[in-house]
Amino acid sequence: MKTFKVIGHVAAVHAGLVKLGDDQARPRKHLLRPRGDGVYEVLRPIQFKQGEQFGYDGEFPKAMATVIMTTEQIEKAADAKAKTEKKSKTKGHVAEEDDKLI
Repeated sequence: MKTFKVIGHVAAVHAGLVKLGDDQARPRKHLLRPRGDGVYEVLRPIQFKQGEQFGYDGEFPKAMATVIMTTEQIEKAADAKAKTEKKSKTKGHVAEEDDKLI
């Protein structure tokens, strides 16, 4: 089961199995059927707000790609951003040094 984090405003899961913490499952209990070990079957659509993480075993519609990411995707994006920022800082520093030489 992959772990997802909501990066958009709201993500909805309409069916399948989800892994939730007790605090997440409690307000949604009327929409879920317990399967054990924090895993629940979705009986009716449930929503997650921005920043929430949950486990999900299944395929999402392509439209969901704009509102959720796996934790691995989030880490890769953060690494890529850090590398880009490091390169831009290095280039900026070199440009400043070139200006001093002129």
